[in-house]
Amino acid sequence: MRVTASWNRSIIKAFSWRVIATLTTVIIAYLITGRIDIALEIGVLEFFFKIMVYAIHEKVWEKITFGLKLEPIKKNGNKKENAATNKVSPLT
Repeated sequence: MRVTASWNRSIIKAFSWRVIATLTTVIIAYLITGRIDIALEIGVLEFFFKIMVYAIHEKVWEKITFGLKLEPIKKNGNKKENAATNKVSPLT
């Protein structure tokens, strides 16, 4: 069994990260240039370009098994409990 993420999950995850990262970029660009118009232009370009790069990066990492573990499901007679408690996390 293998854990995979949908394209929708990758896109939503990338979007939430891009909002945080773009705000950081706009602040840094403003501190360097002293101009909010240039800082916002840089932020807008960076946002759209890097969101697609990140989504592709996520899909590539789905194919890499490094750091993933598959643990057996414990049989205790309660299928509902097994389904809720024995999920494989891609971060373990």
